[in-house]
Amino acid sequence: TLHNVRKMQNGSLPIHGSMINIHFRNSKTKSIVMIGDSGAGKSETIEVLKNLNNEDLDISRIDKMDVVFDDMGSLTIVDGRVLAKGTEIGAFVRLDDLDKGTAYRDMDRTIFFNPETSNARVVSPISSYELISNYHPVDMVLYANNYDSKVGVHRFVDYQDAKKVFVEGKRFALGTTQETGLSSTYFANPFGPMQQQDLCNEIMDKVFNKLYDNGVYVGEIYTNLGTDHKENLKESGKQLLELLKKL
Repeated sequence: TLHNVRKMQNGSLPIHGSMINIHFRNSKTKSIVMIGDSGAGKSETIEVLKNLNNEDLDISRIDKMDVVFDDMGSLTIVDGRVLAKGTEIGAFVRLDDLDKGTAYRDMDRTIFFNPETSNARVVSPISSYELISNYHPVDMVLYANNYDSKVGVHRFVDYQDAKKVFVEGKRFALGTTQETGLSSTYFANPFGPMQQQDLCNEIMDKVFNKLYDNGVYVGEIYTNLGTDHKENLKESGKQLLELLKKL
């Protein structure tokens, strides 16, 4: 929280989310930032994209993926562009939300918390400090929507439509925190932005308007983790990859 408040004081927008750089085999690289509170499906979407790449699918054509951050990062305007960097090198995720075997494949560098219980957690380093501490261009910013039973990716035509969703910070709580059911957190980030909303709102307007000025794709991805159709996340992942190839 203190780190994020300091970032806002320096003009950066702290986000509760994840970012991946996808390197396609045609030498094209696309970077995605996903924003959402705990349980929204940020880490799970990354896992889906990884697994899709391991399948024999025409859409996967990915050489490698770099996870810039998996929980906390920030957006900053530099020389007229919105760039992103990470806050931490590791991931703190629910064991139940990962594909079976994912955490165990990295057992030699993973810390397990009560794996025999529900809502068990794992901590695993996923990126180097050099990767997370450098600025990265942003091609797409998505809100991780886990509460609507829709499939795919939806683009917000203008900033006001986007702001309503991002600021409301809705998600269906999965027991990852003390909350249950459908809840809202300012900008989906209880660590800094919620405590300093006026300052965050000012920076958010500047950053998102710059995203729109530069033609960056701003939308939401339907993860379905709070619905009875969790299997739809795979289809949303497929549509996301198809969309990235066209950007």
